[in-house]
Amino acid sequence: MSPKLRIINNYGAGGDGIYAENSAVTLTNNIIALNLYGLRVTGAITATISNNDVWGNITADYSGLPDPTGSQGNIKLDPRFVAGPLGSYYLSQTAAGQSVNSPCVDAGSASAASLGLDQLTTRTDVKVDQGIVDLGYHYLLIYGNYLPVILKN
Repeated sequence: MSPKLRIINNYGAGGDGIYAENSAVTLTNNIIALNLYGLRVTGAITATISNNDVWGNITADYSGLPDPTGSQGNIKLDPRFVAGPLGSYYLSQTAAGQSVNSPCVDAGSASAASLGLDQLTTRTDVKVDQGIVDLGYHYLLIYGNYLPVILKN
């Protein structure tokens, strides 16, 4: 899966933030929050679950897999979302004017540049993600009244 997902507020039918059955699972650098089931994995062939914030879900079922929270760089902390110009899931950051930093800032597994996220933002002041990647969704940058199209190999 992409290292820029926000998997939030899933309560319908199954209510799963992520549901995987009999497949290879790789989840890295995501925020999985406020779901009925944050993560349900059954019969996984392989599973790599690292550097995610799995927070505020009602329950999680790893069906034989070890609970990833607290291991492999995963955390279980309030991501401290704040509303920004394009949505409600920016990360609180003192450098952008908020009073506290989200624990998801600079908590990823690699550099933003190496993951192709260095031209996107998690900040309300729309400055690009630099250094170690932030966990969670990365928004497009806003210039004037339009959104740029960013293509990267």
